[in-house]
Order: sequence, then structure tokens, then C-alpha cells
Amino acid sequence: MSLERSRKVIVLSVLAVLVTFVVFIGFSAVSFMMSPQKNIQVSSISNVTGAKAAQPTQGHTHAAFMVFVDGKAVDFSGSKYQNKDLLTHFENGDGVTLHNHSRKAWLGMFLQTLNMTLANNCLTLDSGASYCSDFDNQISFVVNGKANSQFQHYVPKDGDRILISYGNPDKIDVEIGVLNSTTISRT
Repeated sequence: MSLERSRKVIVLSVLAVLVTFVVFIGFSAVSFMMSPQKNIQVSSISNVTGAKAAQPTQGHTHAAFMVFVDGKAVDFSGSKYQNKDLLTHFENGDGVTLHNHSRKAWLGMFLQTLNMTLANNCLTLDSGASYCSDFDNQISFVVNGKANSQFQHYVPKDGDRILISYGNPDKIDVEIGVLNSTTISRT
């Protein structure tokens, strides 16, 4: 009887330790999630390169951003394009001013939040339509009036004027002019 009683005491002791451990872990997890210092905004993109998602910085930068397809600007002022990500987004119905809250939030991440992709030779819009460079038309990526080869890897900086264009490359100066004439909202 004494041996059986000892086994019961050991089993109950082990169970008590396990229950205490589970309660402690649960309390710690809830406490961590509720802590204001730990409530960090991170990109909604799950396939960020590297081990860590981009972390917000102290700053808040603004850039002008436009996409043209065959000479027509894509209108990002609609609600389906507004506030889609915490790090980089359009807001308040402004479809030109790109708000960036991170030094590590590259343009490809932002486009993914809009269900779009950009690669060296192709642009895919949220409609599913793809526009790829060919003999007559090409994808151009221009930052502050100069061709840029970083494409989706570019990280917008304050005051940048960023253009993605598909079409006749001889007509890109008109699109750059439209981009340069827009106001970058600072709110």
C-alpha cells in the first residue's frame, strides 16, 4: 500500500509542476502581448527576406509614387489601396503620397500588400494583368528622374519621386513630368 501511495504522490507532484508551468507560460504570453513596449508594428508580408521582418523606425517619410501603363496613371486613391500595411501605405484617399514608416520596407513588400508584383522585366497589377518588356514596350523604374535598377528592392526615402512605367520608353518624360508636378502630402 505504501508503494502505491508513493506512486500517487509522485504522479500528483509531477502533474502539479506541469500545470504550474503551463499557467506560467500562458500568463507570460498574455503579459508579453499586452505590453505596450512590445506591441511593434510589422509588415503584413510574411515572406520577408532574412530572419526578421522589417521593424519600424522613429521617422515617417513621404514619397510621391505613380504607376503608368501605356501612358495612363493607375489610380491608387480608391479604398482598396488605402492603409493596406502598417509600414508602407497610401492613406486619406491620397493615391500618390507613399507613407513609409521603416528603413527596411522595400517597394516590393509594399506592392505585395496591393496584390501587385514588380520584377526587372514585368509588372503585375492587382487585376492579374501582367505587363512585360518586349520589343515595343518596356518596364522602367525611375527614382528622382533617373533610371534605377533596384526595382522591387528599392527602399523609398523622404521626398523621393518614384515612377514605374510600362509602355513606349520614348514617352516616359511626360510621365516623369506628371509625377514631378504632384504634391507630396506631409500629413
